Amino acid sequence: MAARNLTPEDERRKMSPTFSCTLTYRLTLMPLILGCFLFFILCGAPALFAQDSDRAFIAHFNTQHQMGARLGGWRNLGDTPLRERNQGSSSILSDFKSGSFYLEGYYSHRFSRLFAGELSIGIVNRGDVTVNNTFNESFYGSLVIYPILIKAKVYPFAASLFRFQPYFTIGGGFFHGRHDIQLARSDFYYSDFNEDTETKLGYSLGGGIDYPLARPIGLELTFSYMPFTFSKPLVFVQDYSGLSIMIGVKYLYTPTKKNDSAVPSRRRF
Repeated sequence: MAARNLTPEDERRKMSPTFSCTLTYRLTLMPLILGCFLFFILCGAPALFAQDSDRAFIAHFNTQHQMGARLGGWRNLGDTPLRERNQGSSSILSDFKSGSFYLEGYYSHRFSRLFAGELSIGIVNRGDVTVNNTFNESFYGSLVIYPILIKAKVYPFAASLFRFQPYFTIGGGFFHGRHDIQLARSDFYYSDFNEDTETKLGYSLGGGIDYPLARPIGLELTFSYMPFTFSKPLVFVQDYSGLSIMIGVKYLYTPTKKNDSAVPSRRRF
């Protein structure tokens, strides 16, 4: 039987075996991206018809400090360890996913309506780690990453006085990784057994959108790109870079100045 000639479409698929996988991944993220975009469009649409009172409210928001928490997802952009690997007399089992929950607390100090500084501390559990040895002992734990960052936030459209307040962030800090052991099945347990830590200085890039609900409360959608590689392997991996996408709730406040304190008036009799 004569061999069938390959069409240009067949040649393209042959040269790009990962095309269908990449397309499926993009289609999976598309509803999430569109949902977030439509949500903030609906929230920010009233700003186009804002009254003077609303504009005064946004102008006040652009002078307030922020303190809150963010919750979302962490997408792994680094390496993933093998499912099982031997180290000396121990067998190490790891269960690392491509994505994890990410929690972050932060304080943002507003220096002007266009510029703010932020300090944030986050935590992400990259996966479970189990250590078994030849003495029939098992140690159960996890690999946790703590990003501690200082970032500059720039609000390029603060003067527009829209409820939508997009911002961009750039900064850096420390990325601390720790292999913790929470449970041990052993008659003898040493606290430092296979517990490793690594710390790396790195940078972060990102952005987001602020949406004030009321004078003391606001919402936001934010993302951060955090590339970092430890100098030594942690559970056989050095590159733990990630991308986080989060929704946050914040408390807004303006510090009371001493000059603003009420001074009791004196009555003349």
